[in-house]
Parts: sequence; C-alpha cells; structure tokens
Amino acid sequence: AGDKKLLFLWGDSTAAALYPGLKAEAAAHDFRIAHFETAGCPPILDDGLIARCDQLSDKVFAEIKASRPDILLVHAMWGPNNNLDRLRQSVDRLVALKIPRIIILGPVPVWKRGLPLALVNYYRFHHRIPDRITGGIVSGSDGDTRMQAFSTQAGVEFISAREALCNAEGCLTRAGPSSTEVIATDMVHLSEPGSQFLARAIAKSISNEAHFQMICVME
Repeated sequence: AGDKKLLFLWGDSTAAALYPGLKAEAAAHDFRIAHFETAGCPPILDDGLIARCDQLSDKVFAEIKASRPDILLVHAMWGPNNNLDRLRQSVDRLVALKIPRIIILGPVPVWKRGLPLALVNYYRFHHRIPDRITGGIVSGSDGDTRMQAFSTQAGVEFISAREALCNAEGCLTRAGPSSTEVIATDMVHLSEPGSQFLARAIAKSISNEAHFQMICVME
C-alpha cells in the first residue's frame, strides 16, 4: 500500500455527502479510506467564526502535514459568506507543505427549497420527472466562476463539480433513469446515487491511475 498515491479530502458537509461515492470508488479501485466527520465547518484554517471549527482545522492541518499526501482535494458549499482572504491564507500554508497537487472542487448546485420538492412541483404541472432543471429553481454558475478565479489566483488546480452535474439545458435531477436516483436529498447534499455519479467524474478528472490510498477528512 505504501506505493499508492495518497489523496486527502478536506471539506464541509457537502464533502461528507461525497463519502458514499468515494467508498464505491474505493471498492472498484482498491483505495484505502479513513474519514473524520463533523458538521458546520468550512475547510479554512483560523476562520475565526466558530471556535470548534478552528480547533478542527488545526487538527486537520496537522493530519495533512503528517500524512504528506500526493493530492489534497478541498471541497465545500463555497457560498458568498466564505472568507476567501482566510481561504487564501490557508492555501498558502498548505502550499508551503510542498504538497504536489492541491485541487479545489467547486460547489455543487443549490436547489431552492430542495430538489425533491422541485421534482414534486414539476410533476404536478407536467406529469413527468425532468432529467434536468434550469432557471430560478437551481443556483447559477456564479459560485463556480468565483472559485475558479480564486483557484487561478492562488495557483492551485480547480475541478468544477457543476460541469459534471449541469450543462446549458440545466442541472441533472437524477443520476440514472429511476426515480430512486435523485441527485440531491435536500437543497445541497448529494444522495448516494448523486455521490457515486460525482465521485466517478472527480476520479476521472483527478487522475487516470486506478490505484490510490485515500484519507478523507470531512466537516
């Protein structure tokens, strides 16, 4: 296992929602996974908003420093309230650890009042479940654009979750044809099928190599 590349995931509850998909990728590609989860904390060092989050981020930084990953993947909701100045300081500290690749995964779509309700309302009027939805029901690409620009300025890589889930026709509502494969369980958290769908897309974007050792740290 020592020759396997180490991928370290750090994020908020949207990253935690990715875990089922990552676990499926582990089964398919012989990853090793360890994961630590707590709610409500962005992946930002010394954010200064919630004391327990700062304590956790210190712990995570120590874990990253000790494990010396080949790839660090950072994922969150990345809303307008995130302090990008503090995030930049965090990235600079992580870059100083000489991690070969630091990748920011952009935000997943945010469904106004939740995707399940959006589908129920759509079905009431159209008597079918749409493959994609666009317009005011789901968030636009502003957050994705903001985080892509941030990543470029910070000198780290960027992967768009939105590009995997959305196109000009709208954002995917299901990972497959079944009504049980709805992408999200609420406004923002991926379902297990949604997690598996995005994890496969991320795995392809991160590397063509099949074998990773993976540590997942989620908030």
